[in-house]
Amino acid sequence: IAHAIVKKHGGTIWLESIPGQGCTTHVCLPLVRERPVVETRPHRFRVLIQSRDERREGVRDILEANGCDPVFARSWQETVEVFTRSWERRAGIDLVLVDLEDGGQMAAEAIHSLSPETILVAMAGDSSRGQEADPMLRRNGIVRIVRPGLTSDSVRQLVNLCVRQATG
Repeated sequence: IAHAIVKKHGGTIWLESIPGQGCTTHVCLPLVRERPVVETRPHRFRVLIQSRDERREGVRDILEANGCDPVFARSWQETVEVFTRSWERRAGIDLVLVDLEDGGQMAAEAIHSLSPETILVAMAGDSSRGQEADPMLRRNGIVRIVRPGLTSDSVRQLVNLCVRQATG
């Protein structure tokens, strides 16, 4: 075991023994003057958005400015397809925004059954629904409801929700 570890690190190991006096083990490892630089990028949240909306570029700009990588789908079916492909490749989607007025509940149900840990947020034009999802929507994994037309503040709140949910 020791030989394999030393060899893996580019070193050598040998033993010297004198009968009746014991054994001495010598280990030589190369000196590393500088630690290798490991470049790390801050995590950018991948957000899948179900939207037929013509304002995609504005939404894209807001999401990118807030550390997100947006992916768009035009229908609830395409939303499920894009999520499933990403999930199968282990590419990861951190947050899914579904449109309740365009089959988003069906998309949420399909995504939640595949990946219960994925954060799902519903967009609904009905402001009377409030911010927290009702029990029926929660069964499909939807944790929050927002109005369509994301702002920088609402995106920051959603990213914070993702961080809180990911870190417990």
